[in-house]
Amino acid sequence: YVALHYNELSFPFRRYQIGKVYRGERAQRGRFREFYQADIDIIGDGKLDITNEAEIPSIIYQTFSTLGLKRFQIRVNNRKILNGFYAMLGLTEKSGDIMRTVDKLDKIGPEKVKAILISGGNDAVLSALEGYRGRNEIFDQGLEELNTVVRYLADFGVPAENFAVDLTIARGLDYYTGTVYETTLLDHPEIGSVCSGGRYDNLAEYYTDRQLPGAGISIGLTRLFYVLGEQGMLNPDLPTAPADVLILPMTEDPSAAIS
Repeated sequence: YVALHYNELSFPFRRYQIGKVYRGERAQRGRFREFYQADIDIIGDGKLDITNEAEIPSIIYQTFSTLGLKRFQIRVNNRKILNGFYAMLGLTEKSGDIMRTVDKLDKIGPEKVKAILISGGNDAVLSALEGYRGRNEIFDQGLEELNTVVRYLADFGVPAENFAVDLTIARGLDYYTGTVYETTLLDHPEIGSVCSGGRYDNLAEYYTDRQLPGAGISIGLTRLFYVLGEQGMLNPDLPTAPADVLILPMTEDPSAAIS
């Protein structure tokens, strides 16, 4: 859309949409092949400041808090840190396969994932990462970006208990280039991530020669509202539509179709 309407837009371009999507999911509790999703993106023209990579998770926090959710955690990482790690190990050519494997950590178990992982509180993880600074340029850039995002998250009003630096967050899609996010409901880990996304610098190159970097997230509304329904947080008495059925006659003269 941005590539097609480039001359009509002002940048950074902010957009959201809610619609039905389809995915090759293995149908299970709270996860369906057909579901509703809310997409939120910020697109830049040639460049996109890193503050936007902190604004995106602040939107997650505001959205979930407004829905009445408290026990959720936005997990943050940076793909450049992972790429830097793999470069140090001489695994650059296999980095895509490794990140897709790390992305499956919650699904296949840690015993099947072999990668350098650091765990602990946010300060502990960032402090441990500092020990690798200076060994790889991409890693250093990713670490600087991650530190900046964490700092801005606090400035955007996201409480420390609602976000965590987590080096197991990789995202399985190859077009992510920087900060990546996944959001989990702490009381429903079996549902997996209900909101995920990240920074992408080169996605628009499929459609245009212009550099249109962006940062965005998708909220799995069907999965999220499944959990809200199970927790009794939805009011069944609220009307969802003013009528049971809506008939739209597909004619130039609607009155003629009714008559």
